[in-house]
Amino acid sequence: MTPAEPDWSGVLKSLCLVVSSALLLGGALQAGFRAVVSFAGWEREMPVMAVAAQVANPDRRFSATDVDRGALAATYTLTGEPRGTGAGTRDYEIVEDLTGRVDAPRLGGPEATALGRAIKGVVANTAFVDREEDKERREATRKALDGLPAGLSAVAAVEFAGPMTAERMIAFNREHGLCPGADTVYIYSPYRYNDSTGEPPANAIAWNRGMGYRSSGWLTYLCEGEPLPALEAFREWTRQLTSHHDRGLEQFGLDRQSLVGAAREGRVHGFVADSWKVSDLRKLLDAPEVRGVTVTGVAFDPERLRPVSGEG
Repeated sequence: MTPAEPDWSGVLKSLCLVVSSALLLGGALQAGFRAVVSFAGWEREMPVMAVAAQVANPDRRFSATDVDRGALAATYTLTGEPRGTGAGTRDYEIVEDLTGRVDAPRLGGPEATALGRAIKGVVANTAFVDREEDKERREATRKALDGLPAGLSAVAAVEFAGPMTAERMIAFNREHGLCPGADTVYIYSPYRYNDSTGEPPANAIAWNRGMGYRSSGWLTYLCEGEPLPALEAFREWTRQLTSHHDRGLEQFGLDRQSLVGAAREGRVHGFVADSWKVSDLRKLLDAPEVRGVTVTGVAFDPERLRPVSGEG
């Protein structure tokens, strides 16, 4: 009996099905691997979106407490507290899926506090500001600080009369005997909003070197020289940004082009002074490089208080 001729069309279909399944499975495994690598990051580094949340919310101190990597999304939990208010800590969740979409309640920008408003008040171009009004504000701040004990701990937004490079700011620190400290946050691009265009507001771009790490306790801060390594760390972080992050950055009122541009220019428009002595803030009012100092909170906090100037 002659054996039946194989159904070659059926064999071919089966072979194609096996190959297709293998390719799909391999693609899924590869995508999963990429997701795990993306979510995991380096041992010491925070995920990109967890850092972006801090860049957009300089009115709060954050630390990473947990990263939960799921098959389709990752959840980052940050513990945050308002700077200088003693209001206590709370947890913030950031959920990022594989498409780059991000959900991050209450992290869209600075809260409606005195510090949040002061950060938004830093301007990009001081050429058209009212100099007399600035002078009146400085005098009012001077009188308020003069009435406070010099050793109190204070939080303030400090705005420069014009943007400074990292090198110029180091010279400024040395000239005035300042050692800003690990909690100082540098503002590289001010808050922008133009109601005539209909575009959404753009948050200030602010940076502290510890933002990019799960724990910044191992960092060595360079006192008056800190602006330079802070800028280098900011530039290093922006080099990680790709088009995959664009949707997520929008949730924080940020965009990749502005972040990269601010890092490239490296000009500081002002900074958030955290836990400075009142006497050190008072001294800044006499510096011609400073447009103004907006004090947003004072407290007696011996655990956080430390001298900024070299005077002790």
